[in-house]
Amino acid sequence: MKSTTWRFSTPVLAAAIALVAPAFAQKVSVEYGHQEDFSKVVTYRWGKNKGQLSDTLEDDHIKNKIDRALQSKGLRRVDSGHADLVVTYQATMMTQQEVDTYQDDPDIGLGYGWGWGMGWGWGWGDDAGYSSSQVVNIRKVDLLVDMANPASKKIVFRGYSSGAFHADPAKEDKLLSKALDKMFKNFPPKEKDKRT
Repeated sequence: MKSTTWRFSTPVLAAAIALVAPAFAQKVSVEYGHQEDFSKVVTYRWGKNKGQLSDTLEDDHIKNKIDRALQSKGLRRVDSGHADLVVTYQATMMTQQEVDTYQDDPDIGLGYGWGWGMGWGWGWGDDAGYSSSQVVNIRKVDLLVDMANPASKKIVFRGYSSGAFHADPAKEDKLLSKALDKMFKNFPPKEKDKRT
């Protein structure tokens, strides 16, 4: 039986991981009040909280994306008067340092090692090469969307997403849309829970 060994260069492997990693990096979870009757929810308005971004462009971008997601589910935004839900969001930003190490092909190179003849000497050896490390700042941002019933003053729906933001605005737009699509996929919850 013939055995096949696959060998990839480090840059090719790193590029492949970079392309696939964002697909697995985004996590979305949803919780809701099982006693809440969402069939009566028609309108919503924006509330304020301390977790809103101070950057007005980014704040407007996030709110517009959430508006589109909710309006695609049949909800209507009102800016004054009574609303069935009060919507807020919180974006948590954290910068984390990560050490990236790159190494050239470890199987070929000039190095010090064993050879035929007397004593030690220079020659072709195994595991020669070099590695290089650098510290990279990674921006991690989580998005939390809360919806509260203004009558009971209780949160009735909470959506959480990690991996919804990116430094590149075009990529962020896609990631944020994808996160909100997942978050509101089954909104509003169809049945009021019969448990008491």
